[in-house]
Amino acid sequence: MLVPNRHKSADDYRYGFQGQEKDDEIRGGEGNSLNYTFRMHDPRIGRFFATDPLESEFPWNSPYAFSENRVIDGLEFEGLEVVKTTTNNLNSVSKIIKANSGHIFEAVSASRNARAVHWWNHAKGHNNYWRSLKGATGEGIAASIIDANFARFGGSYVFTGGFNPDQTSGSDDGTWDFMINVATVKNMNNYDKKKGQFRPFEINLYDFDGDEVSFPWDGNDIEIQNIGNIKFEIKTFNPKNINANYYGIKKGFEQAIKNRAGGDVSILVLDRQAYLNVINGVSKERRGVLEDLYNTLQDDDKGGIWLINDLHQRANDAAGDIIRDIKNSKDVTD
Repeated sequence: MLVPNRHKSADDYRYGFQGQEKDDEIRGGEGNSLNYTFRMHDPRIGRFFATDPLESEFPWNSPYAFSENRVIDGLEFEGLEVVKTTTNNLNSVSKIIKANSGHIFEAVSASRNARAVHWWNHAKGHNNYWRSLKGATGEGIAASIIDANFARFGGSYVFTGGFNPDQTSGSDDGTWDFMINVATVKNMNNYDKKKGQFRPFEINLYDFDGDEVSFPWDGNDIEIQNIGNIKFEIKTFNPKNINANYYGIKKGFEQAIKNRAGGDVSILVLDRQAYLNVINGVSKERRGVLEDLYNTLQDDDKGGIWLINDLHQRANDAAGDIIRDIKNSKDVTD
């Protein structure tokens, strides 16, 4: 238990022991409840509130035990099982990820199931987290492409944002992965003096059939225009899995529609070939379901889809490079 106001954690810092998010509204008091992915932990007694979801696989352990009672040489893996690694290992893995790509590192840091410990586990053959690792890598690659596209408006527009640190499934305001806040400053590059308003801000998105279209926001006559938030739901699907991708894209549309809450613009980002294979390869009925969802997302120019060529392959290659570097690093032990 933390002694109130007698520790080094800042009030606005959300994370506690082993990097897990604090929930001070439960159990009352600072640091009395930590939110692991699969169950809540009370660090005062070193036990979880709920039984281990994997208790049938570990019959020799108490279902409430923390880190299998190995708190010196192990880390608790998201409320599931002990991971016998070190802080030095995790720091080294993080450095390797960051060296490969800053955007991928940011995506991994915000992820709940593709953190450094997951990369270490996968690289060392302890568990298979490939799908999660590839997904977070795809989010990082997509974000870098998004940033590069918006950067061409530099000087006229101001962009701030980042990855969602709380991608909680079922949230009322969606589960966006990446967000950019767009504002513009009046200058000669983007302000029409004759009309007394900003020129439209435009990016290129895609219509339902996968053809590129212009996506504008109208200007107005104020000195600084806050265009608002653009939220991106990013899906890295293998183009070969048409049937599974239909359900994945359907869910992606549903999540992106939720991301419009509060008037924000919402964009669903997909592998271009994976999307085209689905809309051209499923039944007429299923295609109609997706088209209805697209129209809902795009309604009032508050959403759309962004298709990226070879997103899956690029994520696959980049994640593979990171795993290789972890395996070959002398600073990362088993």
